[in-house]
Parts: sequence; structure tokens; C-alpha cells
Amino acid sequence: MQNSKRVLLLIESSRAYSRGCLAGVAAYIRAHPHWRAIHLERSLAEGMPSPLRRWKADGVVARVETTQMARTVSRLKLPTVHLRSVHRPQSGCLIETNHQVCARLAADHFRQHWFRHFAFCGYPGVNFSDQRCASFVEHVSAHGHTVNVFEPLHHADEGDDLIRREARGELPNTQLVGWLRSLATPVAVFACNDVRGRQVLAACLRAGLSVPDDVSVLGVDN
Repeated sequence: MQNSKRVLLLIESSRAYSRGCLAGVAAYIRAHPHWRAIHLERSLAEGMPSPLRRWKADGVVARVETTQMARTVSRLKLPTVHLRSVHRPQSGCLIETNHQVCARLAADHFRQHWFRHFAFCGYPGVNFSDQRCASFVEHVSAHGHTVNVFEPLHHADEGDDLIRREARGELPNTQLVGWLRSLATPVAVFACNDVRGRQVLAACLRAGLSVPDDVSVLGVDN
């Protein structure tokens, strides 16, 4: 089609958040038929298939997890929209979840259900987790309550990406079980994302804690 715009989509389809992004792109293309896109199913940490580097595109929409992938996208020298804040594109813009609003909504939801004990469980050192934690603590503290934050004894290496930390969180974690048992109940636990929320639920089962009677868990990302 003459004068059509061709966009390379480097968005993984393994998570509900990203599938929602893809659905949004598809809806836009249906309304604007002169836009074209190419997309292959991929995981969050997966690199770019070499044939796509030869596809003549006008721009890129991507969720980039690794430094290597960020460099690959940068070498394309195309206008780029990043949907994840780990790596800001050299030529383009970044669209990211408002972590402060997420935390405020979580805090307000728990308070509206009359909770008086609050906790946060995330992946220390991961940018979005740390931002959500800080904002949650701020909003809860503004209403006269404190937040018990899960702090593992051994932090992950700085080079560990989100995928590695999530995978490590699937292992039986006696620290997490002990932390949950130490909390005053009923307690409202805000998890940094849905993967961490599921890991908290698994730890509650091992700890013999009832959900949601003893522990209420709220995650982010659908």
C-alpha cells in the first residue's frame, strides 16, 4: 500500500500486560489501515530474530528487558517507542506504567477494606518494584500506618534481570515463609507484580496461612 507506515513490534506475548499492548496496536491498525506491523511471538528476554533486522521498517514498538536487546534495537536507527523503563531509547520515547498511581490505588483499596496491617513484597533492586514499594510506603504512612517490607538476607546480583529473579522466586523460600508468619494478621500484602503475588500465595500455603482471611494479596499487571 502506497504511503503505508511499517512498524516492527518487539513485544512478547507471554504476559497479559504485553498481550494487552498487542491488542491495542491491533485495534489501532484496524482503524488506520495504512499502518502495517510485523510481530513474532517471543519471550520478554528473547533477542531479535536476525531476519527481522533486514525488514525495512519506519519505526519500532518494543518491550526491552536486556542491555543486549536495547543495543540491537538502537543499531536499527529507527524511531522507537519503549514500553518498559529499563532502557530508554536513544531515538524515541518511553511509555511506562505510573508506579506511583499503582501504589496509591493499592493502598486506597486496602484501606477501604479496613486493613490496619500492611506489607510489601517485591524484587529489591528491580526498578519498578522499588518504585512501587517506595510509593506504597509513602501512601500508607500518610494515613498513619506502617508497611512491613520483605527484605531477603541475600540480595540478587545487580546483573540479574527480572526473569532470573522471578525464576529464583519459584524455589521454596523459607525466608518468605518466615516473614509471612511474622506479620500481624489480617494483613494486606501488595506484591510488585502478579508473578510475585503468586509466589506470595504459594508461601502462604507453606506457612499455613489462610488467604484472604489471614493474608490478602494484591498484584499488578492483570
